Amino acid sequence: MRYAHFDPISRTILGWLDTEAFSYPELPPTEQLIEVSDTDWELRTGDCWYLHTGDLVTQAPAVDPLLELQGQMRVWRDNQLTTTDRLVTRHRDEVDLGKDTTLTSERYQELLIYRDALRNWPATTGFPKDEQPSPPSWLYN
Repeated sequence: MRYAHFDPISRTILGWLDTEAFSYPELPPTEQLIEVSDTDWELRTGDCWYLHTGDLVTQAPAVDPLLELQGQMRVWRDNQLTTTDRLVTRHRDEVDLGKDTTLTSERYQELLIYRDALRNWPATTGFPKDEQPSPPSWLYN
């Protein structure tokens, strides 16, 4: 059997496998393989190939602008969460050590509410066009 191994997210063909001609110590997961016809096998070149609606194509499929925006907004959201992780960790460490906290209880609550809004934002009906959750006014001052 001949297969194309593809990336499940980008749908880019990562490699070509011929299990009749070669022995492979390990194959990629079956959900990342598509059987290739003899015709498609003969047509493969050094070009970049993609899997689009079950067919192998050499031109990248058009990206849905809404899906692209959703991806960009998720990256922004993830960065905001990562940026504020250290504040949460420091506050929890200070509490666990019985120290005075750098953040007041009120500011810590505001931070947690902001982080919760960030996590929930992609599930809202207007995502990603709805306004991004706003950070507490003190956070980036």
